Amino acid sequence: MNDVVSQTLKKWRQTSFGYDNENDCLLSLADYLIDCGYPDFGQKFRGTFQDEKGAYGHIIQYGGEEFIIAETGLNETNSPKRGDIVLVEMERKVAGIFLGEKIAFRTKRGVIEVNLKFLKIFKAWKVETCPQ
Repeated sequence: MNDVVSQTLKKWRQTSFGYDNENDCLLSLADYLIDCGYPDFGQKFRGTFQDEKGAYGHIIQYGGEEFIIAETGLNETNSPKRGDIVLVEMERKVAGIFLGEKIAFRTKRGVIEVNLKFLKIFKAWKVETCPQ
């Protein structure tokens, strides 16, 4: 399958994660949504921090990951499908792309895909306009 989800995961794997180069978890999701035709929800964050502390400071300042993603205007869903944005609770709330049986996350250690049986989805948003 060579859709926007697959292209995004390939890009994530080929570029380094970093808080100083706009390749952190939330800005990577913002880029994914841009590729799907949505406005850039990360615009207010881009270039405003250089490290992990600064990134999390912005997340807290704007009400947390849930509020930031909700500002995209995406509709919530109780039945996520491939390509939807999901928020799960691990050590903290983490956002990723729903793949079906797994969820993909961009982390400091690279792209990880975690099986749903190990996660509890806190909230999900439908990405309706992403081209196949």
